[in-house]
Amino acid sequence: MMRLILSAVALVAAFAASGKTLEGEVTRVSDGDTIWVKGSGEQGKGVKVRLDRIDAPESKQDYGFEAKEYLNGRIGGKTVKVEWQKKDPYGRILGIVYLDGVDINLEMVATGNAWHYAYFDNTPEYTEAEKSARAARLGLWSGDSPINPYDFRQARKREVPESFSVGDIIAVKFVDGKPVVFDPATDKPIPLLPADK
Repeated sequence: MMRLILSAVALVAAFAASGKTLEGEVTRVSDGDTIWVKGSGEQGKGVKVRLDRIDAPESKQDYGFEAKEYLNGRIGGKTVKVEWQKKDPYGRILGIVYLDGVDINLEMVATGNAWHYAYFDNTPEYTEAEKSARAARLGLWSGDSPINPYDFRQARKREVPESFSVGDIIAVKFVDGKPVVFDPATDKPIPLLPADK
């Protein structure tokens, strides 16, 4: 049993040691869960960081602006420490942001400015923070029916565009809910041959 415990402790220590740390000034807050951090010696805006374990409302969602403003007021222009293990598919660092030892990601959930990203994380502290914020109707939870940002993004992906092009050959526009093929050069409908019966 003791060997198993020591192995588990060694594994956790190795995992923690493999993590990376970024320290620097928050030069920009893009939204409630994405920031730019400029470390010493870096040029430009710095490195894009996606706050791990949380999902703030999108800009076009209810409470998206308020979440961004809260995060900006809390860490904008300040020096933070970001602990991270990996990057997301968009090349952003996925990290936990700390200001003076305070987990800002957790704070965003606890104050009702973000959801716990439970689709991809099961950290108990974040689950409890969201439950408490919901019960107290804090931030985004003060609304009648908040929509999870993950669900909001999935619904937008399924929306049909007003029009789209296939190279320079054809364009499809939806007229009265039906697709109509147009010549992009003249913007006139292209008559289609009827299908064989």
